[in-house]
Amino acid sequence: MFIYLLYFTFIIFASLVLRQNTRHQMLKSKGNVTYLFWCVFLMFLMIGLRDINTGVDTRSYINNFRTYTLLNLMNSKEPLYVLWVCAIKNITDSYKVFLCSMAVVYCLAIYKVMRKYLRHSSEILISFIVLFIFQIYAFSVAAMRQTFALGFVMFAFLEADKGKWKRFLLWIILGAGFHNSAILGLVLFPLRNLNLGKYGILIAFALFGLSLVLPRDFMMQIQQYIGFESDLRYFKYGSSYESELSLSGFIMQMIPLILIYIRRDHIQLEKHTKNLFLNCAYIGAGLQSMVVVVAEFYRVSFYFAIFDIVLIPLAFSTLPKNISGIAKAAFVLIGLIYLFFIGQGALPLPDASTSNYN
Repeated sequence: MFIYLLYFTFIIFASLVLRQNTRHQMLKSKGNVTYLFWCVFLMFLMIGLRDINTGVDTRSYINNFRTYTLLNLMNSKEPLYVLWVCAIKNITDSYKVFLCSMAVVYCLAIYKVMRKYLRHSSEILISFIVLFIFQIYAFSVAAMRQTFALGFVMFAFLEADKGKWKRFLLWIILGAGFHNSAILGLVLFPLRNLNLGKYGILIAFALFGLSLVLPRDFMMQIQQYIGFESDLRYFKYGSSYESELSLSGFIMQMIPLILIYIRRDHIQLEKHTKNLFLNCAYIGAGLQSMVVVVAEFYRVSFYFAIFDIVLIPLAFSTLPKNISGIAKAAFVLIGLIYLFFIGQGALPLPDASTSNYN
């Protein structure tokens, strides 16, 4: 827990210093990029250099690293993951280096996305609060192969925003080579041309309604079809601290969505870009609501909810000045209280019951 106290102390203190010392727009932009780099880099170190007993599947990944050979390609549905493991294995026998390699694409993608859309923003701190309270950070520790694929989907998002479908498709294919579920990213490209306006939030409620009406077995077949095996290990994702979407956690995600919906017309983004971000927010919230029936759907939602790390700070930046400071300070404070005292699993810690793992 101490490492998280240090991390949040740093990002909060550095954010306050940055606000006081970067009045000029150009200096502010450079300061934001430097601040963003260190926030992401330190997070990368926390993921890659974590204890072997932190993360429900960490030991499984290390076992893959120790045992995989090219022969595993024969029965693998995700060959790029096997090739990556074998490539790192040929370079080093250090599992710490391997864990770092599994986090590099994901962290680089977060940096690139946030740098593009938030380099002139004063709300980068809020992005990292969102990253933790949405349990996306915890997910990156528990399910590294999918977050590797998520990194490629984020790169695909950048290409979708520019309308470059060939590069977009390439990133999706690369992601699917690490985790089949990355194929879900294909819907991002058409979302850029879909303007749902005030009806967008109905998607979230409609998906929640479907989860209550459709048979559970049918929904489990859907998540299996898109690359999520339905076994006890994945049910553990949905119930263990690494990914637990408790009622309190879901409320923490819905409050910012309401802000996004109310302030959507004030968010300063180009038309296609705003469509992408808003549609992802609505779909992500809807999919997260479906965990009440099938726990694995929270894993599906991250392909869309990840972009809230940009949209929520932009929504906060549209608030009137007389309430902006109070609202942002309250969000950060409530987020920290949730992370350290309420939200089980948002800050992954070593599992003492597995400390004897060799």
